[in-house]
Amino acid sequence: MTQLLMHELLLREPSIGTTPAYATVRNQPVAMGRFFNAKDLNDNAEVAVLGTTVVQNLGQTGYSIIGQVIKINSVPFQVIGVLQSKGSSGASNTDDQIIMPIPAFSRA
Repeated sequence: MTQLLMHELLLREPSIGTTPAYATVRNQPVAMGRFFNAKDLNDNAEVAVLGTTVVQNLGQTGYSIIGQVIKINSVPFQVIGVLQSKGSSGASNTDDQIIMPIPAFSRA
């Protein structure tokens, strides 16, 4: 679990470090904003895409969270996208996750 802080609200949410291909391979479209790209990956950008449950747990809406800075394990990340809601499937819930580029994930 990853510690997530925004406006002094501390959450523990599952996180994934991956590549830009993740959205296509896992059929995880972005509902708002965008998914990170190769430039973000190469620039070691500290950006994140959030599931809808994470956004709700932060007390935000999809549009209000885009561009906001959140701290993931004390590392600041800019929220660039919100995933389309898919709900849970068995033990996993794609709405309750934080996705970031691998280099940024390793720093968080």
